[in-house]
Amino acid sequence: MNTVRCLLSGSRCRTLRHTVILLACAILVLLLPATLFASSKWPGYPFPFVSSVSPEAVSPGVGDFTLTVYGANFNSSSIVNWNRQARQTTFISARELQTVILASDVTEPTGGYITVTNTTPGGALSTSACPSALVEVHTPIGAISVGLPNTYTESYFPLIVGDLTGSGKLDLAHSDFSSGYEQMSTMLGAGNGTFVSGAVATDEYFGQGDAEFGDVNGDGKLDLVFTEGDYHSGTTSYIQANLGNGDGTFSPGKPFGNFPIAPSQFLLADFNRDGTLDIAVASGSDHYHVPIYSGNGDGTFRAFSAVQVPYYPLAMVAGDFNGDGILDLVIESDYEFTIHLGNGDGTFQPGQMLAPNNWRNLCVFGRPLLTADFNGDGVPDLAFCNDTSIGIMIGRGDGTFEPTVFYSVGTQGDFTFVAGDFNSDGRTDLIISHENPGNALFILWGNGDGTFGSKTMVSLPEDYVSELPIITGDFNSDGLLDFILEPPISTIAVFTQH
Repeated sequence: MNTVRCLLSGSRCRTLRHTVILLACAILVLLLPATLFASSKWPGYPFPFVSSVSPEAVSPGVGDFTLTVYGANFNSSSIVNWNRQARQTTFISARELQTVILASDVTEPTGGYITVTNTTPGGALSTSACPSALVEVHTPIGAISVGLPNTYTESYFPLIVGDLTGSGKLDLAHSDFSSGYEQMSTMLGAGNGTFVSGAVATDEYFGQGDAEFGDVNGDGKLDLVFTEGDYHSGTTSYIQANLGNGDGTFSPGKPFGNFPIAPSQFLLADFNRDGTLDIAVASGSDHYHVPIYSGNGDGTFRAFSAVQVPYYPLAMVAGDFNGDGILDLVIESDYEFTIHLGNGDGTFQPGQMLAPNNWRNLCVFGRPLLTADFNGDGVPDLAFCNDTSIGIMIGRGDGTFEPTVFYSVGTQGDFTFVAGDFNSDGRTDLIISHENPGNALFILWGNGDGTFGSKTMVSLPEDYVSELPIITGDFNSDGLLDFILEPPISTIAVFTQH
């Protein structure tokens, strides 16, 4: 210990004995495992995680109001931002912050993206690159009304959304087969619901693998994490993070992992609370566990731990389900849903079964499992699908859930669904799109108490529905949640509400 202290303190070791000790110390440092120094970026200064806000919507001209932000990995340095602008923040707990939104922020209809910044000794760590909460500033509407969409061709899922340029406008990245092989390309948002073609983000994408945005090197710029490999040859796939340059372009990263079967999903979050985003991977290659790869803070990752699951992991969500400010995992496997409470160091407690899973034919093209706050209590709830229904499990805040309540969505074939407040009344709804041709979506209007009304039709001007994922966001910044559909004709159809 004294030898190491001598080297690190820069003490002058004048004697021969001290010189020998110094050289031995240097050799010792060189021989230490690299993971000792790469194991964390800012221990004790976690990367924040936002799950929900309350209220979700306010009317224009409401004046100053208090906004509560729920999530995990908050601390006394946490600052809430409204559209990247810091607002006065009160730290309540590791899972809750309160802030004052100014009257000047909500004078007109607009979308208020909520992010959180944690301060570290080396700078700020912020969710600004990929906001996960929106306050809709708009008078509540009675029904969804959309006109003809803005359409863009040569696309296939996945389609992901984020602010690639730091402009406050939402951009897209999508799989693109126009070149004859798998790649992912970008589309830059104009802020009015239209997009222009951007750069190729990667030409190494494994077709139909997962892709996510996240700031994996902590520079405040959005990076692209994707499944890499050759889909046509069926070769082993990997995961790779291409680092964003802040202008919609990316620099190639390094692949990691080894997956004979491409991962069906991965999650980006700071599971070990060291200030860098980690990755949890659900893959058929790992039959009975979900591996966790820890971020090194430079866009590279290393194997770290694993979460034991009953059988094939199909889908998963992250959130603080027991109220301790630490991220947990809920994993859907072939036979059951299990919750794995986080220890805060990147490891998880043994899973506890939440409900059996007897449904094999899920809405496989979208997310079959998602989390949202359906009853407005700040505790994340769960929604999942089977062949003809959506199941809702309301969280109790202690890691347990109320019994599942099912809502029928019909028998028009495979479907996809997504949650969001689509009429700006402050209550989370569910939109459903079926595979069968037609010109209508369906919506389950949320009652705000965790229950939903009966299925209601949402007419579209033409046939754009499919079972492919629905993407949401306020793409024209008017305070109403918009959505993007991917019809079977390899088209991106951007619908803006009015």
